[in-house]
Amino acid sequence: MPQIVGEFGGLGLMAWLTTAYMLTSTVVVPIAGKLADLIGRRVVYVTGLIIFIGASALCGLAQNMTELIWFRACKELAAVL
Repeated sequence: MPQIVGEFGGLGLMAWLTTAYMLTSTVVVPIAGKLADLIGRRVVYVTGLIIFIGASALCGLAQNMTELIWFRACKELAAVL
């Protein structure tokens, strides 16, 4: 992570990479549980998998630190599903 942050010049935003994960998982876990009860676990799982793959690709294509933070938050959202 330090090398990526160094390339983007985003030392001041580095803490947000972890914070975005914690915020996302805190918000999404109860929602994902309720959705799994309503529409089925398989649908929620497959949707999460698709979002995870897309967000992983976007993380690799990020051009700055802000994009990386948002894309990682989306990736962690999918990981919780």
